[in-house]
Amino acid sequence: MSSVQHHELQEIADHTMASIADQLLLPQSHYIDVLLDLLVVAPSPIVRSAIADRLSEVRFVSMVATDEVRADLYGIVAISDFSDAASDDLAWAEQALLCDCTACVAALDAHQADVSPMTLEIAPERCS
Repeated sequence: MSSVQHHELQEIADHTMASIADQLLLPQSHYIDVLLDLLVVAPSPIVRSAIADRLSEVRFVSMVATDEVRADLYGIVAISDFSDAASDDLAWAEQALLCDCTACVAALDAHQADVSPMTLEIAPERCS
């Protein structure tokens, strides 16, 4: 996820939390609008899945407790943070899968065996 998209997602969450600060309940239609806005700026499949799950959970209610909304928004932002960090951490693996050099094969084998220190030492940048 790009930093611009993450920033937009964070802004939507912050704006929503600020706008519901003095409310106990939020109309389902308003909450669905917020979730759909988040869905538009969240290209990560993990984040999109979390938002889609929440959309289906609130499908048949008329009001949602703002405590739930806040928890959901914090959760979605946290999942976005994790998804962004995980995709950056594993970007090398995508490149290594396309390469047949020994360094890449060894890095993938080490990662698969869950040998983290070795994975960091064998850098796929050494590819020819």
